[in-house]
Amino acid sequence: MSVAYLIPEWPSQTHIWMWREITRLRSDGCNLMIVSTRRPKEADRARHQFAEEAERETEYLWPASLREMAESVGWALLTRPVGLLRCIWMALTLPVTTRPGWRHLLPLVVPACILARFMKRKGLKHLHSQSAKACAILCMMVRRLGIGSYSVVVNANLDWWGGAMAEKLGEAAFVVVHARWIGEDILRRYSRVSAGHLVYAPVGVETAKWTMTTVGGVRHDSTFRIVSVGRLHPSKGHDVLIRAVAELRAAGMSVELRIIGSGPAEHELCRVIGEHDLQEYVMLLGSRSEDDVMAELRNASAFALASHAEPLGVVYMEAMALGLPVVGTAAGGVGEIITPGETGLLVPPNDVSAMAEAIRMLCSDRALCERLGAAARASIVTHYDAAIGAQRLRNVLQSVTTE
Repeated sequence: MSVAYLIPEWPSQTHIWMWREITRLRSDGCNLMIVSTRRPKEADRARHQFAEEAERETEYLWPASLREMAESVGWALLTRPVGLLRCIWMALTLPVTTRPGWRHLLPLVVPACILARFMKRKGLKHLHSQSAKACAILCMMVRRLGIGSYSVVVNANLDWWGGAMAEKLGEAAFVVVHARWIGEDILRRYSRVSAGHLVYAPVGVETAKWTMTTVGGVRHDSTFRIVSVGRLHPSKGHDVLIRAVAELRAAGMSVELRIIGSGPAEHELCRVIGEHDLQEYVMLLGSRSEDDVMAELRNASAFALASHAEPLGVVYMEAMALGLPVVGTAAGGVGEIITPGETGLLVPPNDVSAMAEAIRMLCSDRALCERLGAAARASIVTHYDAAIGAQRLRNVLQSVTTE
């Protein structure tokens, strides 16, 4: 079974779960050829151990040489002129949200020709896209050029992908969803997609690697250390978590917060830290490798993330796999991972006092930390080991590539 695995701007810092999936699929006998739209900006490039290896083996569509562009478009014009015209027509008519859409879609015809020609040379008949945005449109164009079928992953809110979702998903051989609520939303909104075309294949964690050292976290000393992992973006709610720490310290509790991630909200978060005089107690650590994240979590008392909207949340899975008690927000798909009071604690988004109270509960009750941490670990092993979602994806890829 050979498949082209299409990823935008690979390998980026948030792509660790994709490498886990790729590794699992390959270990199960899948021949995956990684294709990417382009390399990521240096600031976004993955700092994980796999990054250099992944970059070396990836076929990048852009930027392309003038010769490659000319040869690929010429190949399409000579061997499948009707398909090329259909690509151009789609670029002019597809109902994307950006206006005028043709300015954004017509330039995609060239990399679509490059991708189709690459797949033809390699004998690849299926294209699996890890994005429902421009990558999905490339898939639709490749299909019009007569190169096999495609599938697409939807791992976040349907309105985030630039429109034309009925067309993108309706033409796909199957659609992978990482959270059940996304699948339910697709069925509710798009009549062209049936339940039989949806595959629930959640991303996961290598639970054999992400193992706890002691139940309920490592640290139980005088300082309660909270670790949070997430891009420094307003949607992640780091400001809420910082203000919660300020409340707890004002109440006399010895807590500290370490935030892993980088992004555009760094300056604002530094301002909030200074506003509450928390420079000694809240640290912004920047982007870190997978191994560094694991080391930070293993030296934590608890994990917390105050996202306003989180489609699912791999970082929750990682912390839970290590046996840490976690605090999350009842937003998006987090409730699919955390069962309140059993495998973690959930609070409303944008609620500083509720977040502070949840952390206070953990600070004051070691037995609760141990109970939640042990249950969290067991739940991730059962439901979110990386092998589970990869096996579901492998099965459906096997079915479409052997038809």
